[in-house]
Amino acid sequence: MAYAANSMRPWMWTLLGALAFAGASLAPLGAARADQAADAATFVSDFSERTVALLTIPSNAPQERVDGLRRLVMDGLDIEAISRFVVGRGWTEASASERGDYLQAYEDYIVRSLAQRLSTYGGESLIVGAARPMAGGDILVGSTLARPVGEPIKIDWRLRPTAGGFRIVDMVVEGLSLVVTQRDEFASMLRTGGLPALVKTLRQRSASL
Repeated sequence: MAYAANSMRPWMWTLLGALAFAGASLAPLGAARADQAADAATFVSDFSERTVALLTIPSNAPQERVDGLRRLVMDGLDIEAISRFVVGRGWTEASASERGDYLQAYEDYIVRSLAQRLSTYGGESLIVGAARPMAGGDILVGSTLARPVGEPIKIDWRLRPTAGGFRIVDMVVEGLSLVVTQRDEFASMLRTGGLPALVKTLRQRSASL
């Protein structure tokens, strides 16, 4: 089934478009066991339910929604590992202060993008399917995004067991890994001005949301 990006408008599209997830090049911390599969599927289900729950926050309390999303992002993703992966050499070539500015700008951009677009939720539901261990330690959780209008969309979640629990490291939508899109987008900005140029762009985007 062909994947039409412009056909997705709900909270899930926001997650897919605004979040960049680190891919297989990030070294796993340990081998996944078969008995972790059920826990991984539960993690995905809980993560999506927490996202939808944020929609109940009144529109006149925007900061409460932003704070809730920030907790969601920090609980579900390894922001530092993801941030380092998507900029590649840009991270190693940057100073300590530039890295700190980038991490802060990146996190803020993700959170504010989600907060601004959650209102596009249109009654979609995530049906979590089977989970299976992968070579190297990660766990792949299959799911289907059921929509009121249009065909369902297949989404695979790649999770990594860490000392703090599972973390999302990639999402594959109809065969398309999201990390590739984000890495390519950032690469063009890094070529023209390094990490400071990317930070400036992220801050501008956050300020416009």
